[in-house]
Amino acid sequence: MDRLVAAGELSTRKAQLNTKGVSRAIADFRAERQVDTSGLLPFIASLLNGLFGRHNDTFIRSDDALYPPDIARRVAHGTRALVTCVTADTNVPCRTTPPLLTASSAARTTGPGLRVLPSPDHFLHPAGTPVNDQMIAPAAQRALHDFTFSLHTAGL
Repeated sequence: MDRLVAAGELSTRKAQLNTKGVSRAIADFRAERQVDTSGLLPFIASLLNGLFGRHNDTFIRSDDALYPPDIARRVAHGTRALVTCVTADTNVPCRTTPPLLTASSAARTTGPGLRVLPSPDHFLHPAGTPVNDQMIAPAAQRALHDFTFSLHTAGL
């Protein structure tokens, strides 16, 4: 919404209404109520109807039930962990990583911890790359290489 407002393609008021509508739709889905997308911008309504529709709902519910910090708390002490935050990820922005990092620390994981990667998107592609493209962004390749090399040199 912020990008649409910044580009002059959407008014602030309409963005606020759509943001509230998306939050309401997510809350309804999680509460197993009928999801109402009426009044939302057509492309947003279409996206939500696809996500929460009968063909995807089982997957979305199982995926949504996982909260990464809860899982990180249960990781065995001493497990080497790499956490990436990618600057072009609109699904999981960097500002959302502190609870995961806190949980990883509480589990006493080791390893490189957080690596902020400039420019990859949510799928570790260079920003703007089609979702189904097999390309991994150079920054993600380097982080994974460094992590696996550290495992190898540690004898793991």
